[in-house]
Amino acid sequence: MSIKIVNKTKQTMEEAYQNREHEALQHVAELLQEYQLLLQNLADQAQTEKLLVLLSAVKILVENYQMQDLLGIADTLYGGILPVLDGESR
Repeated sequence: MSIKIVNKTKQTMEEAYQNREHEALQHVAELLQEYQLLLQNLADQAQTEKLLVLLSAVKILVENYQMQDLLGIADTLYGGILPVLDGESR
């Protein structure tokens, strides 16, 4: 997994925790496209467990994004998405 996407995820998480709404929401929109590609790669590689964990977290992220819930976004990035990405980047 790209260090770039991990760093962008961490940056977006920090923006959301800092209540920097415009930046956080813009970066979430960009990250959702990256996560879509990652989900496709996991499916192609038959990594079902990681796929299901990330898919569940992305679903929650989308819901929080649609509601513009910055705390929910930050918590989902921290607790749901970063653990999968960190596992991928090792």
